[in-house]
Amino acid sequence: MSLMPLPDDTDVQLRRLETMILHPPPQAQAELERLLRESQEAGARPQSCRALRLLSLLASYSGQYPEARARALEAFELAQTLGEQQGRTLVALGLSAIGLGEPGEALWLFLKAAEEIADPPGRASALLCAALAYQSVGEIERAQQTLEEAGKLRGVAPEFAGSAQAQLWLAQGKQREAADLAAQVAAQFQAKGWDGLAARLRAAGAVAAWHAGDPQAAAEQAKLALAEAEGVRKKLPQGLAQRVRTEALQAWAELCLLRQDAAEALGALHEAWELHAPGDLLGRARTLQLLSQAAEAAGDLPQALEAARQQSGLLSQSRQLSAAITAGEQLQARQLQRKVEAALSQNQELAVANRALTESREALAYQASRDPLTGLLNRSAFHREAQAALSLPHGPGTTAALLFLDIDNFKAVNEEQGQVAADKILTLIAERLRDVAGPDVLLARIGGDEFMALAEGSGEEHFEELAAGLVQAIQTPLPWQEKRLTLTASLGYAVAPEDGLTFERLQYSAHLAMRSVKQIGGPACSGFTTPWPTNISAAGS
Repeated sequence: MSLMPLPDDTDVQLRRLETMILHPPPQAQAELERLLRESQEAGARPQSCRALRLLSLLASYSGQYPEARARALEAFELAQTLGEQQGRTLVALGLSAIGLGEPGEALWLFLKAAEEIADPPGRASALLCAALAYQSVGEIERAQQTLEEAGKLRGVAPEFAGSAQAQLWLAQGKQREAADLAAQVAAQFQAKGWDGLAARLRAAGAVAAWHAGDPQAAAEQAKLALAEAEGVRKKLPQGLAQRVRTEALQAWAELCLLRQDAAEALGALHEAWELHAPGDLLGRARTLQLLSQAAEAAGDLPQALEAARQQSGLLSQSRQLSAAITAGEQLQARQLQRKVEAALSQNQELAVANRALTESREALAYQASRDPLTGLLNRSAFHREAQAALSLPHGPGTTAALLFLDIDNFKAVNEEQGQVAADKILTLIAERLRDVAGPDVLLARIGGDEFMALAEGSGEEHFEELAAGLVQAIQTPLPWQEKRLTLTASLGYAVAPEDGLTFERLQYSAHLAMRSVKQIGGPACSGFTTPWPTNISAAGS
């Protein structure tokens, strides 16, 4: 078969679209598909590879993660036959992995991409992605270090560094700093005509502003996000415009819940659900999570429970998709992954490279679910596993309880003993809590001196006994430096379904009960007894 000649301006058009890929024009999808087709017909493999990579990025930004992975894998195979470096294609693969619920795999890909890419702007982009992946696996300190490393490179766009910093501050609970920076960077995006990026950042900043105690700023940012999301309908490709709109609607719904307006929240969430891309499993799961909360606040418990069950199903589906795009392509995906590993191991001793790769993956898999200090579940893993457990039916006569435990005045221990000693004390406490909880209780360190547990039992007495045992484990004097260190703790717990159906409601109730214990002057433990306020949606308020 004869090859068609490649148009002279193909490279120019591809470079132009690459510079616009974060805020592409409406016709970008069609243009890239045309350029890919023309390049393939002409046998122009470098141009085909670039078009495939850009299509993968566009699919990720639009929430079409299975398609994004398929395009990126095809681009990788093609680049490998050309002997080209794989760095930018690895970034595209990493973004699809993030969307498919595989942050550990994404982190590995982003770090490898940063090693491969020589030019400072490209390497900075890979490092910014790696920083957000570190955040996703709970490694906030490493995320901050990686972000700072990216910021030192020549050519890094300050708006993107600022956007990443705002997201890290959100993960650290620095709501005021995150809200202020998000508003500032969103204004910079808007000044450049990047309304889609501005809307997505404002949506995150609006919720942060509310939790920082500034409801007026929260409402202003949320309304701006909705207006910008509406304005980009004719400025962006349809899939990306819909993704921007869904994120703005999610933020608006969360604010409506905080303002006790469940009906408005339900309306926004139903619209968001209709706009979601089929492949955006995690985004759809987030909408279902908010929908469950809104339905419960509106008194529609059947709808709340159904939304929670659907959310669990989507998260499970996402985990299955992260291994391969479909069940029938699992073997192909494994073969392609081996090619990735082989390509990245060029010019190295194969045995050394494979051993390092295995050790790296094992470490990342552990980091993705565990607190590095105590070995307990970390916050994100506990949230995911507890949410899944709560969505399942319990056995006859059994229910579940969420327990929230805080060590009293541990800051003083930290100041007196020093950080290293305080960390050792927390490790010993975690061992005691693990012994009391046993293998059937989900146990996590969620930050600092706070722990959470999810347990099943036959009634209130069972949970009271477990709560008392956990408190006693901390209050029993601890042998320390030839002395005995005495600590106290406060614990609150909430029982389903009386205190809430969803993880967020139960966490709020347990946290509120724990704070009540502290106000009384603990140490003690208590169940949740305060009537539900109607403005609850965020966990751990």
